[in-house]
Amino acid sequence: MLVGGALAEAEKKVVDGVIYHIARSSPEKAKILWDDDGKPLRTFPAARAHLAKRNRKPAFLMNGGTFE
Repeated sequence: MLVGGALAEAEKKVVDGVIYHIARSSPEKAKILWDDDGKPLRTFPAARAHLAKRNRKPAFLMNGGTFE
C-alpha cells in the first residue's frame, strides 16, 4: 500500500464517463506500508488498521501493486 501525506484537495476529472480522483503528493510524503513482519498488507482495511495502531491517519491510500 502507498500512503500519501498531507495534500491539497483531490482533483476530479471525468474521461469517457469515468470519474477519476487525482491526488498529488510530493515523493517524500509517499510511503510504502508493510506489516510488522515485512509482508504486504494487501487490503485497505488492513492498511487503515495498521496506521490506526500507530495513531496515524493517511490522506489517501493506493494499491502499490499498480506499479509492479
